Amino acid sequence: MQLIGHVDIRLENKGRLPNPATYKNKANYRLPFSEEWLTVNGGTSKENSHSWSILTQRYAYDFIIVNENGLSYKNEGKDLNDYFCFGKEILCPADGIIVEIQNTIKDYKRVGDNSIDWKTKDFRGNYLIIQHAKDEFSFIAHLKQKSIKVKVGDSVTKSQALGLCGNSGHSTEPHIHFHLQSKKNFWTAASLPIRFAKISRKQNAITMIKEHSYIEKNELVKNV
Repeated sequence: MQLIGHVDIRLENKGRLPNPATYKNKANYRLPFSEEWLTVNGGTSKENSHSWSILTQRYAYDFIIVNENGLSYKNEGKDLNDYFCFGKEILCPADGIIVEIQNTIKDYKRVGDNSIDWKTKDFRGNYLIIQHAKDEFSFIAHLKQKSIKVKVGDSVTKSQALGLCGNSGHSTEPHIHFHLQSKKNFWTAASLPIRFAKISRKQNAITMIKEHSYIEKNELVKNV
C-alpha cells in the first residue's frame, strides 16, 4: 500500500517532495510527551532518516525512554512493564481535530528478542491522526490497546493527554512513532519535516535549548 501510494505522492508533488529547505510548518509543534525521551530513529537527512525511501515516513521519528546507562528497560526486559516508556502519557503536539483512530490492536507481549508481531491486524498498531491545519496532519502510532481517550471529531489542544505508549503493531519494544503528513490518508500522504518549539536537545553531554528546531537521531529531547 505504501509503495503504491508513492505514485500519488510523486504526482501530487510534481517530483518536488517537501524538505526542510522548502517546507514551513503551518502549526506550532511540541514534542508529544512530557519527560526526556531518546530519538532512537529519525532526522532530516538521508543518513538519519527513519525511512528515507518510504515517502510516507521520510521525516518520521521513533522515541523511547532510557536510563543513565542508555537502557530502555529494567530487569531483563522480558516484560512490557520493564520498559520505562510503556504506559507513559502521550500528548497532543498541537491544537487540532481528531480525524482517525485505531484503538483495539493487542500489545505484543514478547519483548527482549527483537521480534515483532507478524500476525497483527495492522503494522501501525493503535494510532491517532490529528488535523492541525490545511494539508498538515500528525500521526502517532504503537499506542497501548484501548488507551486512547479521545474520539473522531473531538477538538484537541496542545499538550492534552491522548493515550498511552504501548507496543502494538510492528514494534520490537514499547515506543511511539510520530510524524507529520500532508493529508489524512496514511498510505498516500507525503511525510513533512517537523520543527519543534521550545525544546531541549542533548547529545554527547551537550545540551542545546532551542526556540524552534528540528531534531535528529540519538538526541535526548524534551519540552522546556
